Amino acid sequence: MYIEISTELKKQLPPDLVDKLLETFIKMKEDYYLGNYRSASFEAGRFSEIALRMIQYILEGTHTSLNLNLPKFHDEVVRLGNITGHSDTVRFHIPRTLEVIHDIRNKRDVGHPKAELDANYSDATLSLYSTSWILAELIRIFYTNDIDEAQKMVDNLMQIQIPIIQEFNGFLKILDQKIHLKNKILLFSLYKKDQGITIENINEWTKQQHRRDYIAKVLNELETDKAYLHSEKDRYFITRTGILEIFRSRLLKI
Repeated sequence: MYIEISTELKKQLPPDLVDKLLETFIKMKEDYYLGNYRSASFEAGRFSEIALRMIQYILEGTHTSLNLNLPKFHDEVVRLGNITGHSDTVRFHIPRTLEVIHDIRNKRDVGHPKAELDANYSDATLSLYSTSWILAELIRIFYTNDIDEAQKMVDNLMQIQIPIIQEFNGFLKILDQKIHLKNKILLFSLYKKDQGITIENINEWTKQQHRRDYIAKVLNELETDKAYLHSEKDRYFITRTGILEIFRSRLLKI
């Protein structure tokens, strides 16, 4: 998904900005899921500075180099809004949303007194959904006209390293065999989050250690009771709550 989006956006936007924007977005999303909310908001602030350069390029055909400081953020947002001949989304909506994200990092400093600890989570959540919307809009404008398809791409744009799994010609081997089946299933589904997994996959990758009816029962519990999975026909896909459970349980380490 990363390569597909990157390749298409680079056809119309500066490659250095595309690379930095996607890398920063992925880092922010990983920090958020890991519970590093302050770091997630910091990365979102970097995202806002890169994305504003992208808006400069879209509106003017040139942009502030990544090696140079941007003009004062608010003044630049106002200036870009006065450039005619482009959609309101590019001139107003995206830059103003970027300013909110930028202000959260700079003016609130994503640090709060003890009584306001939950604010880091709130700030990071706002930043996550705002950056996701902005990236989806850029993908919609420069890659696909379908906003639902664009949002699905953004939702899937997360590269998570899974050192506890090693792949051998399509066979997924979990390197700690003491892990319970339900956690193995979560790890398998995270590794194959774009394609999904089937009962047949689980049966093969666990070397038929469990009956199919037991695997089906565990899958049903993960989907119905926990909302960690979502099924479509015979395939199971991990949900956001499933990803959060993996991080909370520290299942990624060998």
